[in-house]
Amino acid sequence: ICCIDDSATARKLVQHHLVERAQTTGVHVYGGHRAAAAEFMETATSRGDIVVLDQHLKYSGGPDLLGTDLVGQLKDRGFQGLICMRSATNSKEDEALCRRSGCHCVFGKEVPMADVVEDMKVAYVRLLCRERDASLPL
Repeated sequence: ICCIDDSATARKLVQHHLVERAQTTGVHVYGGHRAAAAEFMETATSRGDIVVLDQHLKYSGGPDLLGTDLVGQLKDRGFQGLICMRSATNSKEDEALCRRSGCHCVFGKEVPMADVVEDMKVAYVRLLCRERDASLPL
C-alpha cells in the first residue's frame, strides 16, 4: 500500500491505521517534500497493489500537485491496483473529478479511518474478483 499526503499528521494517521486495521507492514508513505511524488510513483508502479492519495498536495517552491493528476500518471504507467483518494474537500464535484480520473474509492478526511480501511478492503476484493470476471460491478 502506497500513500502520499503533504501533511505529516495525515501520513502518520494513515500509516498507523493501515498497519493496525489492514494487518500489514507493507505500507509506504510519502509526501514530506515535492520530490516525494516521484518516489511514490516509482514504488506504486513497481510493487504497489493499493494507492491512497491526497487530492491537494501543497509544497513550497512550486505549484500544488493534484492527486487526480498523479492518478492519471499511474494509469498511464499501467497501474492496475486499487486507487483511493482522501481529501479535505469532498463536494460532489470533487468526487466526480476523482472518479473520472480513475479512483475506485473517494473518502473525505472526516471519515473515520476504521471505516476507510474496511471500505478499502471490500473495494480491493471486488477489484480482484473483477479481474477474474470483467462483468462484475466495481
